[in-house]
Amino acid sequence: MYGDQKDITGQGLKLCVFLTDSMRVFYRKGEIKERYYNPRNVFNEVHLISFCRKDLDPDIVKEVVGSAKLFIYPVGSTNIILLPFIIIKILSLIENISPDVIRAYDPSLRGALAVLCGRKFGIKTVISLHADLDEQRRFRGDAKFKIRRFLERYSLANVNKVICVTGYLVPYARRNGAKDVTVIYNRVDIKSFHNDRKRDGHTVKEILCVARLDSKKYQGCLIKALKNIDMNLTLIGSGQMEKYLRELVVKLDIVNKVRFVGAVANKEIRAYYKSADIFAIATHYEGFCIPVIEAMASGLPIIASDIPPIREVVGEAGILVENKSEVFSKMLNRLKEDKELYVSLSEAGKRRVLLFDSELLEQKEKDLYLSLC
Repeated sequence: MYGDQKDITGQGLKLCVFLTDSMRVFYRKGEIKERYYNPRNVFNEVHLISFCRKDLDPDIVKEVVGSAKLFIYPVGSTNIILLPFIIIKILSLIENISPDVIRAYDPSLRGALAVLCGRKFGIKTVISLHADLDEQRRFRGDAKFKIRRFLERYSLANVNKVICVTGYLVPYARRNGAKDVTVIYNRVDIKSFHNDRKRDGHTVKEILCVARLDSKKYQGCLIKALKNIDMNLTLIGSGQMEKYLRELVVKLDIVNKVRFVGAVANKEIRAYYKSADIFAIATHYEGFCIPVIEAMASGLPIIASDIPPIREVVGEAGILVENKSEVFSKMLNRLKEDKELYVSLSEAGKRRVLLFDSELLEQKEKDLYLSLC
């Protein structure tokens, strides 16, 4: 256990979070965001349950809880054999911490454990949904995982509050028994992506795509779209599809047009948006798509797959198309040649992104916590 338990005074509000990944992983990915677990510093203490054997010292990632005291408890991996011992350890921790609220960021095992602890000790619980897991299973062809579905239904039917990061996810929550559901979009520091560069549509050349390189995404569509147009593509992200995508680039003989960057820390990624001319993303599935928000804040015109979550976020501030390389190619060329359209989409995105202002959403999340406390 990290953090001195003697520092707990019992005064002020306490939050306990069941992490989806260790803080070590979030830190390595560059996904450390200020006050992410403590909106508007509503809590005096934040306790993170980390499912690993060893995690970071709290001082390294202190900014995620703002002014609160941070405690991190590595409880071990969720190996099925060790799970009963981990549950006993977690129950003991929750009893000692005595938090005012418990939060989980997925409805499966972490969500079920959060609800289990909440029901045992009479503590309000919150689960946030970042994906329609039924749809993910259909896409991946793994609908046979009945245990996960059981856990989701148990947690969503018994949790006090469900936060959906888009309205698109509300039906999934309702289908699985959620009673009290609200929509709070993911927080993005849009001010930090503000770009003073005047985008007038001249010399449109550089396309940017930010997304994991996995089967849910469809970077291959963008790569194929480049074959017959004079533009370059920068891919930011890592994943199991990288080898295939690199081979596709070689096969199409466009190695000089595509740049693979890998994962980029949140504080460093702004430079890539600043130097790009267009943001494009082809994807089969999204829960929210933070990069689209970052792109709009940066003033980049957007071409994206016409799927419900992206449609909800982008509205009329982008070009939404079907997942066909020839369609992406046509729209990319159109943005390159139509300066008026280029500028209008850039300005529309900067207006649209105000709906996702981090300060407004942070206040909304704080108010939700206070209503539970």
